[in-house]
Amino acid sequence: MERNYIQEALAHYNITVPEIELLRHNENLTYRVGNEYLLQIYEPVEGFSTDFFYEGVERIEIYKAELAFQAHLKKQGMQIREAVENCHGECITKLQNGTYVTVSKWLEGESLDNHCFVEQLENFE
Repeated sequence: MERNYIQEALAHYNITVPEIELLRHNENLTYRVGNEYLLQIYEPVEGFSTDFFYEGVERIEIYKAELAFQAHLKKQGMQIREAVENCHGECITKLQNGTYVTVSKWLEGESLDNHCFVEQLENFE
């Protein structure tokens, strides 16, 4: 099923890359696509619910706000990932089954996860 999501998603962006690496799966599936793109498929892992975030709000509006905030931060000079438009000039793609997808330009760097912060705290003491 994951593979079908990836193929359908990337077809909307005319991206064909032989190397796709799963980075994590929590509230969405996050992939590194070659050395150029970050693919997010908004499909939570089984048992991981984000429904309380979206109560009374259209999910796509949250995704649009997130992309707008990222664009604002970039304009302020922050080094932040940049959304890629699909073949229809949109930054958010809806797959046939209703799942939303975004693609961003890959930004080289470290992942900011809990492990990273724990190591920094240990070194700080």
